[in-house]
Amino acid sequence: MKKVSSSRKAQATLGTLLLIIGIGLLAGSTLGGSDRAPKASTLSADSVPIPFSGTYDPQVFPCATPKNGPFIVGSGQVRIIVQVSATLATNDLTVTLLFGAGPNPVVVAGPEDTGVSSELLLY
Repeated sequence: MKKVSSSRKAQATLGTLLLIIGIGLLAGSTLGGSDRAPKASTLSADSVPIPFSGTYDPQVFPCATPKNGPFIVGSGQVRIIVQVSATLATNDLTVTLLFGAGPNPVVVAGPEDTGVSSELLLY
């Protein structure tokens, strides 16, 4: 009968140890939950879509399209989602999130221009 060398025993021991650690990490990650998603109790009542409309302008910001808003972001909100769609599928849209009133608002996010007819901006 062939003897198993000590290096094989060490490899087997190390493999078993890593397997046990991996199972423990997996169990801990599924039991602990995720703090990234807001809890239902922290969402405010104004977490509803606010529709807006605009006109088509072939220029990107700054352009002649009138600004929409102001939109009030309620306390406890963790993100702003802007989704725009063109009436005509051939119109290419760009969406930019601005902050501030007046002629020179600050660009907070965007411009988003990933396709034709619909855009999604997450902030």
